Formats: sequence, structure tokens, C-alpha cells
Amino acid sequence: MNENSHHYIPQHLRIAAGLRMTLRWKNKESVADISRETGISRSHLYILEKKYLDDPTMEVEERPGRPRIYDEHTERRIVRQINKDPFESASCIVKDINTGMEEEKKISTRTFYRIAHKKGLRSYRPYYRFDLTPDHIEARLTYALNYQNKDMRFWKNVLFADEIKLRLGDKDTRKRVRRLRGHRKDLRLTVRLRKTYGAGIMFWGCFSWRGVGTLIPVEGSINGDRYAELLENVIPQTKRNLNMPSPYLLQDKASVHMTQRVFEARTNLNIKSLENYPANSPDLNPIEELWSFWKSKVMAREPKTLQQLQTYALQEWTNLPLEKLRRFIKRLPNTLKEVVSMNGEYTHY
Repeated sequence: MNENSHHYIPQHLRIAAGLRMTLRWKNKESVADISRETGISRSHLYILEKKYLDDPTMEVEERPGRPRIYDEHTERRIVRQINKDPFESASCIVKDINTGMEEEKKISTRTFYRIAHKKGLRSYRPYYRFDLTPDHIEARLTYALNYQNKDMRFWKNVLFADEIKLRLGDKDTRKRVRRLRGHRKDLRLTVRLRKTYGAGIMFWGCFSWRGVGTLIPVEGSINGDRYAELLENVIPQTKRNLNMPSPYLLQDKASVHMTQRVFEARTNLNIKSLENYPANSPDLNPIEELWSFWKSKVMAREPKTLQQLQTYALQEWTNLPLEKLRRFIKRLPNTLKEVVSMNGEYTHY
């Protein structure tokens, strides 16, 4: 919705918009053109057209209803409360403001929303940031500079791989933060990504432009030798299924991925590794987006046992749509360019 649709439109602009709407056929203008130029939503333009035809003066009529009970002091107090704790819920803020206030001056949650929106403080899902040290930032920038100009012919020959722990009871808490537009990555308004623990199953998987590889449940802990054996067992069949005789393998810098035994296995399997992949950079591996999409599908089926969790996980993995996989990979060149423009800092991942 356009910004102006949330605010009062001056009378002369309402008249001008209403007149343009009535003359749009004669002037060969579309409603979309008028909306784009005036900043008024198309649905509201139709309302203005009808009002103009009824009354060309577009005078504001007296409206019945309860008079406004809040003043500028209340507005400022609401803004201060939001700025004090942007993650606090609307009901908690309203309860705090109404404490000790005369009954006739208490505000409702609806009034709170109206004031917050008026001040541009809308509720969004928070940005979850991963911790970046100066060394991480430098490594990210170097990597992005090396690969930002690679076209899709290159990325189509890459296997994106990783492990993930899927846990029973994993849920989206729907945490919200109230902030101004454009302040998504302000550190005070973001949430740190933290490792969680609980009953679950570790999976290893990979995918490419051509589809998904085999999803492997991993029992117990994994070391370099076990990881090398996993690659030796899975990669040959994956290469045949996806018609990738000599692919690159993109994976993070977990210690089990960097052992001499794993290096020898990759060499024997004729898979190359992308050089200098930076640590702590999930935004640079499209499989992280795939994990998120896949996990939402699995958890939507509400598994109750670990056996159900594994069954649903394997089923949903084979049902992942190819168009979705390719969309994740298509975003990668733009993400690398954004890393360069941000000098290695956070992206919109």
C-alpha cells in the first residue's frame, strides 16, 4: 500500500485526484498511472472518484463517533515506550500506559496501533544476525570479490552441501519488533542467532541447479573420517543422478570438513572446492534457504516422534520443487554483490 494511503490527503489533492479519475478515459490515463504519480492507492482513487461525482468541492463531512481521548503527551509516551523496548507486545505497552490513568483517558490496543502507525512504527519480524568479527568481514569481502562476477553457468555446476539438526518441537515463535521502515539491521533491533538443544536428528544433504541429492540421517557425532566416508558413499550416485561429472562442492568451514582425509576423498571423487569460503557466513550458501523452506514443510506436519520426524523429513525432501531450488541459487550472485557493496558486512539474508 502506498504511504499516502495511511495519512490524511489534503482537500486540493483529493479534488485533483477525483477530477483526473473522472477524465481518465478522455486523457487516456490508467488508474495505475494516476496511482503511481499521486501516491494514492488504486482502491482509494475509486472512492475519490465517486466522492467527486457526488460533491466536486470534496468538503470533509462531520463524522459521528467517539471523540479522540488521547493527546500529544500520550503519543510521545507511546513512542518512548516503544523505543525503550521495541520487542514488547502492544498489549503490554497499553497495560503499562493505562496504569494509574483515569478511566476515561485510557487507550485501547486499537488506539495504540493507530498512533504507532502514524509515527511510522510498524511491527516486523526481526532480523536474525550471525556474529561477525573483523576477520570474518575481511574474509567475506575477499570471497565475494573473487566470485561476484561468476555467471549462472558456473553456479549450475556447484553442489551446495551442509548439515542441519532437526528437533521435535521446533517452532516459529513469531517474535515481533516495532521499528521504523529501513531500520531492519540496526543492532538494537536484531536478534542473535543462538544454537539450541533438544531431541532431534542430524541430516546431511546437498542440492544443485538440477535437483536435490540424497538426504542422509546422521546418527551420533561425526568426525573427519565419518564425513569422508559419507562423501564416498553419497557423491558418486549424486553426480550420476544430477549429471554433474566434475562439480564444485560448497560447504562451510566446520572442522570435520577440513581434514586431510576429507581432502583426499574429494580429490578421489573428482569434486573441487570453492576457495576461501568464509566462516560464519550462512547467507553465502543457498542451502540455508533450502533448509528453512524444507523445515517449515516438515514441522507443519507436526511430527510427534523421532521416527515420524525422519519419515516426514525424507518425504518432504523428495518433494522439494525444482523452481524453488533454482530461485535460491539465482539469488547468490546478487548476494555476493551486496557483500561487496557492504564491505563484507551483513546482507539482507
